[in-house]
Order: sequence, then structure tokens, then C-alpha cells
Amino acid sequence: MSFKSFKKNKLKKIIILSFLFISLSLICLTSLSGCIDSPTEESTEVKEGSAAPDFTFSLLDKSDAKLSDYEGRIVLLNFWGLGCPPCIMELPAFETLQREFPDDLTVLAINCQDPVVALEYFKEKSNPTFTIGYVDSKNCPYPIQSIPYTVIIDKEGNISLIQIGAGSAEVMYNNIYKPAIVSLLEKEKK
Repeated sequence: MSFKSFKKNKLKKIIILSFLFISLSLICLTSLSGCIDSPTEESTEVKEGSAAPDFTFSLLDKSDAKLSDYEGRIVLLNFWGLGCPPCIMELPAFETLQREFPDDLTVLAINCQDPVVALEYFKEKSNPTFTIGYVDSKNCPYPIQSIPYTVIIDKEGNISLIQIGAGSAEVMYNNIYKPAIVSLLEKEKK
């Protein structure tokens, strides 16, 4: 093997390894931040204290539902994806909340990135008590460029909490979600 061909092969290996490194880096960054899309023109300003934008999403039984269908109940609306580790990490908190507040709370876990067949498999294996749906992120009025993105909506349809990102299920349950739900229930009693 001549020096020239050795140099050419080495250069090819470096280019291939560089390409693989960049590709893997992009995959890792995407999976850590979850579903990253460019902002949609339909996104409206979503902020605490404002009315929750209504939208239509699909359920796993292929029927459609609207957020407004759940008016009169506290709604924990979570946008998530199977390829998002923080999303998966906090799902047990939603299960606990749904079981703890079955008469007052509806948990809607709306997936914005995975094929329906993957969601059906996930539901079959995990058997959650909360509702799983899906939406094309381009048709969603919420700014879900980065997930998990969670909104707690009071019984009148107003946003009381917006949570972007997640920690462990225990931390999210004890420090964020349960206190927010309990606070809404206490305000209702007054």
C-alpha cells in the first residue's frame, strides 16, 4: 500500500467517523429535548391565568376529542414523546395523580411525535389509567417545540400552571403537580 492510498483511506475513515459522530450527537440532542419542531403559525400565546386554547386531538380508539370536552374538571395536559427520557420519567406521577384524584382530575397525555402503533404498544404494555392521545404538532396551539410540556387547567378552563421539562416522577408529583391540584381544589371549596 502506497503512502498516497494510505492517506486517502485514513481521510475516508476520518470523514466517516466525523459524520457518524455528528449524526449520533444530533440524535442524542433530539432525544434529550424531545420533540423539537419549528414554531407553528397557529401557536397562540399561552400563559398562566389565560384561557386554555381549545384544540382537537385523536384518541387511540381513533375517535377525536377536544380539550373543551373536559371543561368542569381539572385537566393535566401533558405533551410528550416515547423518545423523550424526561417525558417517560414523569409518567408515573400522572398515574398516581389520576388514581388519587379520580373524581376531580383528568390526565391527558398527548403524544406529538410517535406513530400510533408505537403508542398502542406502549398503552398495552404499561396499561395507564390516564388518557393517551396524539396530535400533529403543526395542528397544536400550544408551544410544544420542546417536551415535556405540561399545563394544568382549572375547572373553568383557565391555565393555572405551565411546566416545561421534567424531573423524576417523585419530584414532579410532590413538588409541582400535586400542590397545584390541591391548591385548585382548595380554592374551589372557598
